[in-house]
Amino acid sequence: MYTVLSRGLSLCFFLFLVSGFALPLSAASNYPGAVSPTTNVAQGGNLFYLGLILVIILLIFLVVWLTIRLHRANNLASQKNSDILKALADHLNGGMIALIPDEHASLAYANDGFWELLGRPVPDTAETLPDLFDFIAIEDRADFLRMLCAVQSLGQSIATELNLVRADGSLLPVLMRGTLSACESKPLLFCVVIDISEQKELQQRLETEHTRYKILIEQSDAIIFDASLETGTVVSSSQFQKVFGRSAQPLQVLKNPILAEQLHPQDREQILKLREEETGQHSPVSTRVRLLKADGEYLWCDLTLYGLYDNGKLTRLMGRIQVVDELVKEHLRLEMLAQIDHMTGVYHKEAFQFLARNSLAEHPGEEFVLFFIDLDNFKQLNDRLGHLQGDEALQHAAQKIGNIFREDDLVGRFGGDEFYVFAHHMPLRAVRQKAAALCRQLQQNFALADGEELTITASVGIARSPSDGLTFRELLEKADHALYSAKSLGKSKFRIYRESLPVKGLSLESKAKNI
Repeated sequence: MYTVLSRGLSLCFFLFLVSGFALPLSAASNYPGAVSPTTNVAQGGNLFYLGLILVIILLIFLVVWLTIRLHRANNLASQKNSDILKALADHLNGGMIALIPDEHASLAYANDGFWELLGRPVPDTAETLPDLFDFIAIEDRADFLRMLCAVQSLGQSIATELNLVRADGSLLPVLMRGTLSACESKPLLFCVVIDISEQKELQQRLETEHTRYKILIEQSDAIIFDASLETGTVVSSSQFQKVFGRSAQPLQVLKNPILAEQLHPQDREQILKLREEETGQHSPVSTRVRLLKADGEYLWCDLTLYGLYDNGKLTRLMGRIQVVDELVKEHLRLEMLAQIDHMTGVYHKEAFQFLARNSLAEHPGEEFVLFFIDLDNFKQLNDRLGHLQGDEALQHAAQKIGNIFREDDLVGRFGGDEFYVFAHHMPLRAVRQKAAALCRQLQQNFALADGEELTITASVGIARSPSDGLTFRELLEKADHALYSAKSLGKSKFRIYRESLPVKGLSLESKAKNI
């Protein structure tokens, strides 16, 4: 448009020059000598003014033409913008309004889309526009009025959710966003009103599903957790707090399992391997570990991990913790029954030696005591009264031994009429007291058919670790040495091993073969 204007002005200026100089010269050349020079000049001046008038007329015409073109272009642009705005408004799931920020939220403007939202007819004129408050649900009015009154400065924006009352009385949830602007020196709040009923319905469904899953998770015996490896946050079901009496810390377990106090020491290497296995694959991995409760007790749990990856990088670990403590302990109990001597109810030889060796390995250098017990005159009891009476004597002896020692002390039957006890952290004074109690309480008297009486007693040999040996084999050899030394003193005696003890009747080689 500016190009056309500049070209038109240039044309007018050119015509002006032509009319001002070319016309007088043309007049003078057409009448040579006919008139005086003064007359020629006068005639040229008249022609000049005539040309000037023509230029002015052309200029006016050009200006009028350009004005019409500009006005038409502005109308076209305005119509185009109006069409674009209408197209946007028509495709918007809502409407547009202009509010006067007063206590009634008076409507200054509302497009057809707004009235369509409410299912109401479009008012005839702007003068008949009602107040927005007439369409706001009663429970939302107070909050909306407080927000509206807080809008004071131009350019200030609002964003709120509220319910509008439709023509049929139903509530329509909408999102209203607007900015305070000046229109003809009056402040108006121009707002977009968007129907969010579908979003609200979807949100309600999601909340319902979330509640359902939460109920299912809470009712389940499994404990669910979600750990972010990027932020370090951990979320778990409330079952964790109920079961373990402390907050969930599965992420710390996975980050540094070697130092994780909430893991049983024997399971830490296992978790480290599990984490490395999870890093290399996308399928879930599982293991069985012992997790610490707040009271210091460990619970057996099945741990399952699911890795979530972002661009090939492990970012989250979701998991399930299933407490299987009772199941595992029952399994261990059944295994233990397989290790029990069925006649006496104490460990049989292989189980006893396995447990004793484990204790020595787990607590190297600590104090242990091995009591080796042999029943005196037991062969005579079997020969005189039979094996049934002998079995009862063995059961009586095993029961007495169990009563004398602590619950966590190991009691086993070596074979025949020999028993042994393995105890941890027992002072020498207590060792002597226990040995004396064995000699005293294991004495049994049996009446024979000929009126005589047979007495069963116990001889005890004792060896201590680490002074007498660091392995179970060494302790058993020393305790066997002390036992036969006690028998050499007579029946119902005990001896604690020392190197100066006499060796009488020992069969250490045959004993060693059974270790």
